[in-house]
Amino acid sequence: MAKKELIAVVDVGSSKIVALIGEIAADGQVTLLGVGETASSGIKKGAIVDIDGTVKAIKTSLEKAEQIVGYGLTSAVVSFTSPSLISLNNKSVVAVTNLEREITSEDVNRVLNATKIVPIPPDKKIIKAIPRFYTVDGFAGVVDPVGMTGSRLEAETHIIAVAQSTFANLQKVASKAGLNVLEFIPAILASAEVVLYPAEKELGCLLIDIGAGTMDLAIYSEGSLFFTGAIPVGDQYITNDLAIGLRTPIAVAEKIKIEAGTALASLVQNDEYLEVENVGGTEKQKVSKQMVAAIIEARVREMLELALKEIRSSGFTGLLPGGVIITGGGAMLPGIKEVAQEIFDLPVRIGVPEGLSNLPVNLINPRYASAIGALVLAAKQYREEPEESSGIDFLSGIFQKIKAFFSELF
Repeated sequence: MAKKELIAVVDVGSSKIVALIGEIAADGQVTLLGVGETASSGIKKGAIVDIDGTVKAIKTSLEKAEQIVGYGLTSAVVSFTSPSLISLNNKSVVAVTNLEREITSEDVNRVLNATKIVPIPPDKKIIKAIPRFYTVDGFAGVVDPVGMTGSRLEAETHIIAVAQSTFANLQKVASKAGLNVLEFIPAILASAEVVLYPAEKELGCLLIDIGAGTMDLAIYSEGSLFFTGAIPVGDQYITNDLAIGLRTPIAVAEKIKIEAGTALASLVQNDEYLEVENVGGTEKQKVSKQMVAAIIEARVREMLELALKEIRSSGFTGLLPGGVIITGGGAMLPGIKEVAQEIFDLPVRIGVPEGLSNLPVNLINPRYASAIGALVLAAKQYREEPEESSGIDFLSGIFQKIKAFFSELF
């Protein structure tokens, strides 16, 4: 059997858990081989509330993907969301020690490590430290200072942290599912990898990933990440509002949202109606689509206004000419683009994942942005041909390279 270099990712969300397995070429390009998806019954509002239920869902998703590929997996990159996610930017400076004043990788490591010495709440844990830019002897905006000449090296790093309990529970469910986790990646970073264009990041843009239980945010400015955050309100809240407003079961409300929902009531004619079963399932009532749209629009406006408030309090004072990009399952609501344009007063587009040439049509969908992004982000680090290894085990080689890459961020 031909040797295969494989990578697996597990995207842990509030409504679904998706497992993807890809084969990585020597140039770092990844080909999707297997997909597994399971309803996420153990997570609510981005928080794990049922350990065993989450473990079962992870195992089921992986098994589905493994059956397609024909290999058993024990290692994976895990993407996740959490309402406890916070971020900050921190600067530090070091003197260049080289006698010839040529900046080395050791100097870069020293200044990056210094930026991670920052006070955070005791209940938080730093999970990412991403360099934003470097400054050499007062000249800012340097992307890679190695090899440059200077006596003073400064770096600004974007630091992301989550609740200690969140991280501990993620580790616990992964361990119980039999996974060796190579890295935990915030889902918003994964989505950004396959949804945003370089020009948007350079100009300045806002990414909103509307999941079932949370709404994740990211601001990019001058090509680098400035802010990440999360709000504990998501697409599931729209479903709940419909269930309450129409007095119908959650499952029925979800179906109505998907099949007949819109975030803009003005798109619906006054004479359009639906037959909706009541909570007991014994009777059906006639409900106008206008009423359904009004319920959805009210919640969508509230969610986007919360996002706007969060952005205004983030400390970002620049402009966002790159506009607003909305992705995630909530991005699929008709009319949400128009509502967002009104609230943010910026250009808005719906972000669809790109970056894999062989994606099935059903995965070219905003709801899979974080899963696909996690796969591309992990595989992107592969640069050299790995050592000869078994395609079944694949516990060294590619995984060790990816693990080493991520370790450099800390």
